[in-house]
Amino acid sequence: MAAAGAAGDVRRHRAARRPADRQRRHCCLRRSATAQLSREPFAAATVTDHAVPLILSATKGALLVLTKLVTLIRRTLLCAVISGSAISSAELLPFVADYQAHYNGMEVSASRQLQRDGDSYREQLSMRSLLGSVDELSHFSLDANHWPRPHSSRYSLSLLGINRDERQQFDWQALEVNYRRGDKQRRIALEPHCLDLTTHRTALVADLRQRRESLDYCVINRGKRKQYRYTVVGEERIDTALGALNTLHVSRQRDADESRNTELWLAIDWDFLLVRLHQFEEDEEYRLELTSATVAQRPVAALPQTLNTPLDPTGN
Repeated sequence: MAAAGAAGDVRRHRAARRPADRQRRHCCLRRSATAQLSREPFAAATVTDHAVPLILSATKGALLVLTKLVTLIRRTLLCAVISGSAISSAELLPFVADYQAHYNGMEVSASRQLQRDGDSYREQLSMRSLLGSVDELSHFSLDANHWPRPHSSRYSLSLLGINRDERQQFDWQALEVNYRRGDKQRRIALEPHCLDLTTHRTALVADLRQRRESLDYCVINRGKRKQYRYTVVGEERIDTALGALNTLHVSRQRDADESRNTELWLAIDWDFLLVRLHQFEEDEEYRLELTSATVAQRPVAALPQTLNTPLDPTGN
């Protein structure tokens, strides 16, 4: 009886705490939403209690949409471009590419660039929206066989007061990856040909240039190992924000029980730079479009211009 009475007291105590806990969470979300709105140029001067539920509902929906878009952009933006002569010399061409992504009325601007960093390479990805930002930095090099080898990566997210920092460190001597997220840490066994998100895209571009049929990659991302598989659909000429471009249409293969379908179009004349991406999942559609880019300091332009077209006397 005493035990039953004690258990009842605990339940009543927890029940009494729930409204207060919900109120505290509600207040925290309200402060976050209010602070975000106050930073917008056309935001209302004050946020009333009646408006808070609508703000919170819209905020949660927008966060879900933005999270999906961020994941899509991170997984599918093609990185390093490789010139025909660079395959033998094991050098990658520097580039800067800007994209615009759309999903359910949400827009995200993304910028990706590759730079030489001594004997290695550094690739940066930045994404911006009204709700926050995501930044990613990766370091990698090419081994003696010109195969990309990741060294480290860092992923930082800041959305409506939510901050997240994730890091991966590749230890090729111990053949393991050290993954950290806040105070959590995990070690993953590393196989000789495993890649991260950035370097798997570098490997894909190199394999496409060499017309290889096997496009299957071991990828370690966020402390988990997955297989990424692609198939070539064919060559297509498409209209883009930059004009008409010759592209190679590539599809990512999924498991039979997955409803997601991802299609990519890569600019053949500009070293397979990603120019368009569509992803369909049930009744949802994601779109990513290239808005501007330079490859080896040359602006990407419509046909008949290509990366190998001689510059005219005006420098265009």
